[in-house]
Amino acid sequence: MKRLNNIGLLLFCSFLLVGCTKQKLLLPVVEQGEEQGNIDVIAKPTDVTLIGGYDYKFVVKWPEMSDKTVKVVVSFEDQGVDRSVEFTDFTEDGVFVTQEQGDHDFILTSYASNGVVSKMAKTSVSNKGYIIEEVIANAESPFLYEGQMRINLNNPNLADIKVTVTYPKILGGSGQLSLQSAEENISGLFEAKDGTNTINVELEDNVGRKVSKQLQYQYSYQLEGTTITPFLGIVTLNALTNSNIGVKKIKVTYPTANGTAIEEVVGTSLVTFPAVVGTSTKNIDVEYEDVYGRVLVKTLNYVYNPTLTTFNTAASKTGWSVAVSANHEGDGGGGPALIDGNTDTFWHTPWSGAIPPWPHEATITFDQELLITKVILNIRHNNGSGAPKDFDLQISSDGETFTTYQSFTNTSNVARTVVSFDLIKTLQTKYVRVSFKNGFNAQFMSLGEISFEGYKE
Repeated sequence: MKRLNNIGLLLFCSFLLVGCTKQKLLLPVVEQGEEQGNIDVIAKPTDVTLIGGYDYKFVVKWPEMSDKTVKVVVSFEDQGVDRSVEFTDFTEDGVFVTQEQGDHDFILTSYASNGVVSKMAKTSVSNKGYIIEEVIANAESPFLYEGQMRINLNNPNLADIKVTVTYPKILGGSGQLSLQSAEENISGLFEAKDGTNTINVELEDNVGRKVSKQLQYQYSYQLEGTTITPFLGIVTLNALTNSNIGVKKIKVTYPTANGTAIEEVVGTSLVTFPAVVGTSTKNIDVEYEDVYGRVLVKTLNYVYNPTLTTFNTAASKTGWSVAVSANHEGDGGGGPALIDGNTDTFWHTPWSGAIPPWPHEATITFDQELLITKVILNIRHNNGSGAPKDFDLQISSDGETFTTYQSFTNTSNVARTVVSFDLIKTLQTKYVRVSFKNGFNAQFMSLGEISFEGYKE
């Protein structure tokens, strides 16, 4: 009987031991100074996780807690003051807020219903301030963009932010740029003022919290991107600045063959004037005034020295075409003979039958615009009696309507004579008409070739 009693007592004690083990809160042993983000408070692998977030917050993620755990205390230092936060509800994440952002050292202590206290578990976790604080902290100075200053703010959290930029205006005083965006990149443009300037950037989040920061930028108002292009005897100046403010007027003082001249335009950045041919550098003075009254002055230069060409061969006249007012069939090569580069061919107007009256005309279309300085006529190679006398050089912008540019008189009717006529002013054109008004013969005329001297670019 005594033996049976002893066996029963042993079984009872074993039951109590097993029962006590299941009710006991198991806590890890964490060495002093050890830091970890995951804190075991029951038994591995379950753990408590501290997560640092924005708005000075920390979030406590609870594992499956023992029903004997009644409290967890998180202790830490905040702005030099020892603080602690207690949690007793483990059904949802715990949240607490610190006064300062950054790295924090935490001590977690768990308390069981039977009074057992865990050893202290330490960890280090970082939190962040308000999202707008991070955005403003990373704000960089504005930069020049398409003639204006551009502010860029990086908003990786896609927070809804109201931005107010206060900036100095060109003519004095201040202006404001207002933006509202939840985009990753918040940007805006405002006018650029010459010199070193300070702007104020204020951010406001969706709960009304505000932060601000002052930024500086430097800007030098100047003629930038301005081009000067000589082409076919004309210089084209496109005066541009590094500002988007419109132009009021531009005055250009440029060299001529006999001195200088002035060209002034209003409301446009384009100025054209005659080019001076030569190997030397030609300087021009540009005075630019914008609509705000600001004036920029700059000296530019160009060199214009194209190759003077005599267009009197078939190769040099490639791509040209000609139409004549009338042609005597079977005598000469017709209109094409005038531009074939062959002085042994010729054009002859009708000399029998229905003879058209003067003027007799040849209309020539070049393959591209030429800069003409001289007209050249080749008298017929085997008979100069039909040579023309007075004639007009006419021009057209469309090949349809022609106006007289300059008039000339030929005094030679000697066969194979080459006579040339200088233009008073170089002519840029693609379409010319040579209108012969009379000749050594009263009714008809003949001519070997029409050529030109000038520049092709």
